[in-house]
Amino acid sequence: MLNSLVERYSFQCSDLKIKFSYLGSLVITLSILFIFIPAYVFSSIEPNWSYLDSLYFCFISITTIGLGDYIPGLVLSNSMLNSLVERYSFQCSDLKIKLSYLGSLVITLSILFIFIPAYVFSSIEPNWSYLDSLYFCFISITTIGLGDYIPGESPQQEFKSLYKIIVSVYLILSLLFTMFVLKTFHAIPELKIMKILSLRFNDPGFYKNASEYQILFGKGDSSSISKLYSQDSDTLS
Repeated sequence: MLNSLVERYSFQCSDLKIKFSYLGSLVITLSILFIFIPAYVFSSIEPNWSYLDSLYFCFISITTIGLGDYIPGLVLSNSMLNSLVERYSFQCSDLKIKLSYLGSLVITLSILFIFIPAYVFSSIEPNWSYLDSLYFCFISITTIGLGDYIPGESPQQEFKSLYKIIVSVYLILSLLFTMFVLKTFHAIPELKIMKILSLRFNDPGFYKNASEYQILFGKGDSSSISKLYSQDSDTLS
């Protein structure tokens, strides 16, 4: 339903400058209406939330990560991230170059946003092992957000609010990079296994005879079905 509404009322224009101006106005509106103002409201209502805590909650909510450390949850789509990814994604027609580029993105994503941050978290968080930190990084950048590991919740944690803001910056960058990887994967037709299988099974030449194709796709009659089954029985016998 949300997709249909967006398509129905989305802004259509061929001028790139106008598109970026429109996108910028949407980003500013989103930030004001759904981050800064709600953060002020939450910090005023919730007795134990500072303004930075409220900013962290709003960010975690609208990116659909939802770690569960601040409740309730607010879910909005990350279409802004999609727009940025589409604008700066890599375009190439050579399959080998695409695969090399995809592999480099996966390696970069793993090192910069999983393995290195996991080491940092395991060093900062007193009760987290390196495996715990790896688990948290993976759960976060995939927006699963189970909430079983939450950074900055230790009583000994210094500069807790600032720490959560830094974690938010890490999460937004990791989300952007993850979407780059997924979009690059999606842009390689040779890796779309289900589409290849679908095209293959819809090809009449894939089947033994025309009757088999017609029957499977609802184009055959009862006599052709009986004839096909009798042919299969003769083949098996």
